[in-house]
Order: sequence, then C-alpha cells, then structure tokens
Amino acid sequence: MIKFKGKKEYPIILQHIAWEISELRSQMSKKVYNNKTEKYRGDKEKQISYLGILGELVARQFLIDKKIDFVAAKLVDFKPVPEPDIVLSDGMRLDVKGVNNYSTQFYVNYKAHQNSEKICDFYWFVKFSQEDGCASHYTVSYEDVFSWEVKELTYTKAYVHNIKEG
Repeated sequence: MIKFKGKKEYPIILQHIAWEISELRSQMSKKVYNNKTEKYRGDKEKQISYLGILGELVARQFLIDKKIDFVAAKLVDFKPVPEPDIVLSDGMRLDVKGVNNYSTQFYVNYKAHQNSEKICDFYWFVKFSQEDGCASHYTVSYEDVFSWEVKELTYTKAYVHNIKEG
C-alpha cells in the first residue's frame, strides 16, 4: 500500500544543483547508458538523471528537517553502484524516485526491482508540484511493488501504479 507522507517545501537551489550534477552524471555514465545497452534512455537521459538527483536531494532535505539520521549514497560515481540511495540509522533501506509534476503514475524499473543486489525496504517517491519548490512524499514497501501492473515502456519494462494524490 502506498502511504502519503506529506507535502513539503524545499530550497529552490536544489533544482540548480541537481541540474549541474545531472550534466556531470550523464557525461560520466555515457558508456553505461549508450544505445548499445539495455539501460539506454535516449535523449531523456539528462532529464531522467535530473529527476533522480533532485528527488534524492529533496529526500535528504526532508530527513534533515525532521532530524532523522541517515547515510546517503554518492550522487555521482565513476560507475553506478547497486546500493540504496538512503539508509536510515535503524537500517531501513530506501530507494528514492523523483516524479514529474504532470506524471499520473509511479514507475519502478522491472529489472532493478528483481536485482538481488539492489533490494531496498521501501521506495520513496518524491512528486514535484506545479508550485515551484514543493514536493509530495510517498512510500511503498519493496514487497508491495510486486503486485503492481507490469508494462513495457519506451526503453524498459517497469512496474506501474496510478498515483492517488494525497
């Protein structure tokens, strides 16, 4: 079951930082996400990277504001690593997903979800609002995602679930 965790403002500067980091991350991962691999994301690579990074930055800010201790994975590395984006002090592993403001569905990559090295306890969806600097936060357990519909998308197969606004 998806749980709505609230809507919260975040510092606009995070958007600028995410954009700069997404440019770097996209350049560094060209070999991993090229058109000869199944991870290819076409001309959407930079935008997808931006959404993911902004989601992770906003999630970190959310935890900092609530004074919750955590350890976060690197936003940029020389090669992608299959570790959770965030691990809370109690050991809970979170995989953060940034979601466009106009999106009506949550997506979890099918192969990543099946990857035994990338298991998390919860997915944390950060859905950006029309209002600049605001995001809604949702969580769903790793196990619950198995009950979602599976769809073949443009570049990959994914678990898909309709968003019910909180």
